[in-house]
Amino acid sequence: MDYESQSKTKKRHRITVVCTNCKKRKSKCDRTKPCGTCVRLGDIDSCLYLTDSSGHQDTGHSLDGIEPSRKQRSPAERISPGLDKKGSLSLPKQNKDHWQRTEEIEDLTSGYYVPINEERPLFINLIPNGFYLETKRSADNLFALFTDRAIEHRDPYLKAMVTFRSVAIKKMMGKLGNNGNNVKNGNLPKSFEALSTFDADDERRDDGGGAVEKGNNFRMHQTIHKSLFNKFAQYRENNATKFNENFETILPKNYLPSLKVLEDEILVLFEEKIYNMIPIFDMKILRHEIHTFYRNIVNEGNPVSIKQYDHMVFCIILLIIKICQLSVQFSKSKLYIYPVLQGIDTSKFLALVNHYLFEIKVLRKCNLLQLQCLILLRFLNWCAPEDGDGAETQYSQILMGTIISSCKEMGINWYCFSQPEKYFFNINRHTRPSYDMMKNSDYISVFRKIWSYVLFWDRKMCFISGEECQIGKALSCHIKEEANITTWYMRMLPLDTLMKKINDTLNDDPEKVDLNLLHRLISNLRRKFYTLKCLSKNENERMGHIDFEMEWIIESFSLSLLHAEMIFYEYDCNIVEFYKTFQDLWDMTIHISRKCYDYFFNSDALNVDPLTKFYTNRVVEIVANKALVIVPAFILRADRFKTIQPTDKKKMVEFLYGVSSIYFNEFGFEYYRCFRKMFTAKISYKILNRSCEKDAWRIILKFLLNELALEANGDSPIDSKDMKLSDVCLIISEFQKTVQKHNRYGSDILGIWNNKFYPIGKYDDDMTGFRFQMRMKQMEEFLDMDKYSGKFNIFSSFYDHASSQLAKHTEVDTNAKTPNEQPANTPQKEMLLNPVMAASPANGLLISEFDMIKDIFDPVDFVSFF
Repeated sequence: MDYESQSKTKKRHRITVVCTNCKKRKSKCDRTKPCGTCVRLGDIDSCLYLTDSSGHQDTGHSLDGIEPSRKQRSPAERISPGLDKKGSLSLPKQNKDHWQRTEEIEDLTSGYYVPINEERPLFINLIPNGFYLETKRSADNLFALFTDRAIEHRDPYLKAMVTFRSVAIKKMMGKLGNNGNNVKNGNLPKSFEALSTFDADDERRDDGGGAVEKGNNFRMHQTIHKSLFNKFAQYRENNATKFNENFETILPKNYLPSLKVLEDEILVLFEEKIYNMIPIFDMKILRHEIHTFYRNIVNEGNPVSIKQYDHMVFCIILLIIKICQLSVQFSKSKLYIYPVLQGIDTSKFLALVNHYLFEIKVLRKCNLLQLQCLILLRFLNWCAPEDGDGAETQYSQILMGTIISSCKEMGINWYCFSQPEKYFFNINRHTRPSYDMMKNSDYISVFRKIWSYVLFWDRKMCFISGEECQIGKALSCHIKEEANITTWYMRMLPLDTLMKKINDTLNDDPEKVDLNLLHRLISNLRRKFYTLKCLSKNENERMGHIDFEMEWIIESFSLSLLHAEMIFYEYDCNIVEFYKTFQDLWDMTIHISRKCYDYFFNSDALNVDPLTKFYTNRVVEIVANKALVIVPAFILRADRFKTIQPTDKKKMVEFLYGVSSIYFNEFGFEYYRCFRKMFTAKISYKILNRSCEKDAWRIILKFLLNELALEANGDSPIDSKDMKLSDVCLIISEFQKTVQKHNRYGSDILGIWNNKFYPIGKYDDDMTGFRFQMRMKQMEEFLDMDKYSGKFNIFSSFYDHASSQLAKHTEVDTNAKTPNEQPANTPQKEMLLNPVMAASPANGLLISEFDMIKDIFDPVDFVSFF
C-alpha cells in the first residue's frame, strides 16, 4: 500500500515534457516556447511548461495569460449562518449550488496545472429564468444575453414591472378601443398605435374635456409630438419605396450629384473623416471605378448593367453620399458647411440600394464590390436614425451573417494574415476591378482590411449585446512589417484572442459562466488595449473616435455583467456578495451616466471630432439605454434596505428622471429607435414615482396576483388569443402558489415575498454592516434639470396627463364606496371593464376599485381605466 502511494506521488510530480495545452488536447508538442501547435491555434499566452515538482513555471505567465485577482471566498464565508434554505425560490431550473466542490474543479481543469495562487472558478448562472424568446407575426427572436429583454427577463423585479406595464397598456388600449378612439399610424408599426392613441387622448381632452390647464403650452407639445410621428413615418415610407422600373431603366443621373461635387467635396470628406471607421477600400481603385461609372452611365446615358456590376458601384456611391450627409447633419456645426452635400435628396437612397441588392442573386454568389456594398449598408444601418438596428440588434446579426459567409466564400479569412504568400490568384479579364487596376498584392491588402474590420464588428457585438460570435476561430496575429498595419482594426488584431475567449466563456454554457475568469480576461483586455492605444497615439490622431468606441463597449459589457452577478447572488442568497455588488452596480451606473453627460455637454474635453458623432452616438445611445433599463431595479428593491431612506429612494427616482430627460432630449428627436422607447420609459417612470406610503413594488405584486386570480376564473378581459399571464411571467405564477400555500392572500404580500418566496429579502443590510452610499455629489448633474427649464423637455411633456377624463369618470363612480368595501351586484360587463374591483372566490381577495386606482396611479394619470 505504501509502495503504491509513493508510486502515484512520483507519477504526479514528474517533470512535464509537453506544454499544458498540448497535454489537455492530447496533441503533439514540439517543446518550443511557445510550441508550434499553440501558435497555430492562437494559444500563445497559455502555452506553459512545468519544470519541477513544486509546480513553478518557466515562462512566468499565469494560466490563459491572465493575472490572478483577489483571493476567492470560501462557501462558508459567503453564506450567512442559519440561512433557511427551505424558503428559497421554487422556480424551475434553479440550481442553488453554483459553487463547485474541489473534486469537481479538478475534473474541469484536468490536464492543466493550476498554481496555488491562481483563483479557482466561480460559476454563476446568467439565465436563471431561461433564455428569452419572442415569436410574433413578423419575426421570431432569441434575445442575446445582454439585450434589454434578456436583462429584464433575468431580473425578477424588472420582469414583474415590465409585465405589469404591458398588461396596463393592453387594458388601456382595450378601453380606448371600445370607445372607437384607437389611432392608426400609417407607415409606423403596430407597436406605435398605443403611443398615437394615448397622445391623441390628450388632444381630445384639450378640445372638450377641459382637463388641461391653459398655461402649460399643450399646443406646442402636441405640435412637436405630431411632427415627430410624421417624421418617423416618412422615414419608413421612404425606405419601403418600391421601384416598378426594371434595373436598366433607373437613371442614376436623377439621384447623383456631378462628378466634380462627388470628387472634390464628398469623397474628400469620406476619406478624411469616415474612411478610418470603415477601411474596406483601396481609395485609388474606388475613385477609378466611380470615374468609369460616371463616364459610361451618367454622361453617356448607358443603362445600368447588372452583368458588369454597374449597379454595385451605383449602390456604393449612394451609400457613401448618405453616410457623409449624416456626418455633417449630426456634427451640429453652427457653420453651414458642405452646402451642396446637405442639399442632396437622399430620402430614396436606401430603397434604391435594397432594390438592387436584394432582388438579384445576392445570397447565391458574391464578388468584392458586392461585399463592400453589403458592409457599407451594415455600417449605415448601425449609424442612421431611420429604422435600422434596434436595441436588440437583430438586423446586425442577420446581415453580419451574410457578410461573414461572403467573406469565407471569397477567401477573406485568417489566411490573408497567417499565410498570405499561399494565395494563388487566377484573375479573369472581365473581373471588376480589372487586373490593370488591381493586382495580386492589392487583393491581399484589401482582404486584410476587410477581414480585420469584419472580425472586430463580430467581436464587438458580443460586448454590446452578449451575442455569440459568428467567426469561430481566433489566431494570435503578429504583423512583422509595420508598413502593413494600415488600419486601426489591424492594430487591434492582437486583442482578438482575448475577445474570443471572453465570448466563449460567456456563451459556451450561460448556466455555468466562470465569473472570475471573465473578470481577469476583461482586466487583461483593458490593459492590452491601452498599451496598443498608447503605441499608436502619435501615429494617427484621427483614431480617437474608434478608441472611444472600444472603451465604451468594454464599459457596457462590465455594466451588464455586474447586473447579472448581482441577480445571481440574490437568487443564491449570498447576502454579503449581493450587497457588495448592489453598491458596485449603483456606482457603475452613475459612472456610466456621468460619461454620457460629459459626451453631451462636455464633448470638447473628450476630443471627439464633431464629424464623427454620427458614429459615436450609436454606442453612447446603447450604453445610456442600459442605464435606463437598470436604474428601476434599484428603486424597486430600495425598501429592502434599512439604510436607504424614503428621501434616498426619491432621489433615485429623480436620478431616473434626469437620465431619461438627457437621453430622450439628446436622441429622441433624431433617432427612431429612441423615440419609440419613450412611451414605455415614461410609463415606467410614472409607475416608480410614487409617494412613500405607496410602494410601487407592493402595488405591482398585488395587481399581478389579482390578474392571475381573474385569469384562473376566466374573467380576464385580456385577449384570449394572447399567452396567459401565468405563462408569460412564471415567477409571479410561482409566487401565487406560495401566497395560496400560506393562506395570507392580500394581507401581507410584501412579507410573503421577502420571507417565504424570495428569502434574501429578510436579511437586511444591518446583518452585514452594509451601508448603502447614494453618491449624491456624483448625481448632482442629474438632479438639477434646469438646463431643460428654458426649452422643451420632450420626456417631461410626452404623455404626461393622458386619460384624466377616464380617471374622473371612474372616481365619480367609486367615491361613494368605502375604501375596503366591494360593490354589491356589480354587472358582469362592468366587471370585465373594471377588473381590479373583481373578487376571486378562490382566495377571498377583496379590493376596492378606487382604492386600487389610488394605489397604482393617481386619478390624473394615464391608466385610470380600471
